[in-house]
Amino acid sequence: MPNYLVVSTSGNPESNSRRMGQTAFDWLKKAKVNCEWLDISKLDLPMCDADVCYNHPAAKNITAAIERADGIMVATPVYNYDVSAAAKNMVELTGSAWEDKVVGFLCAAGGMGSYMSVMSFANSLMLDFRCLSTATNLLTPSSQNESNKSQLSLYG
Repeated sequence: MPNYLVVSTSGNPESNSRRMGQTAFDWLKKAKVNCEWLDISKLDLPMCDADVCYNHPAAKNITAAIERADGIMVATPVYNYDVSAAAKNMVELTGSAWEDKVVGFLCAAGGMGSYMSVMSFANSLMLDFRCLSTATNLLTPSSQNESNKSQLSLYG
């Protein structure tokens, strides 16, 4: 049976991306899918220094979790039209563990124009590690509609 991993990459405990990731994880568990939840803000990951960081226990733990997964959902806020620095650092620390994974994205962004901002990150995963990115990604802009509920949009 396939294994899935849902990773929250926000440092904000109240973030929309974390809520989306937690909702996806809860749905997978309810559907009796093998899955694991990781909140990287609780892992004390080192910054990638291309040297001793790979031997850090937290880096080894997240690398093992990614290696175990067949599919990964990355829940991330969008800052300055890109995924969080924590998400990028996670990939730098775990490198080849991403090889041949299916990856989807749950993004919380500042506006509707941000829907393509995850593509540079997705392209890096596809080119460097032969990941397959899902064609549809979920974006929640922070703007509110008339009913005062967050808008949810699927792009792909």
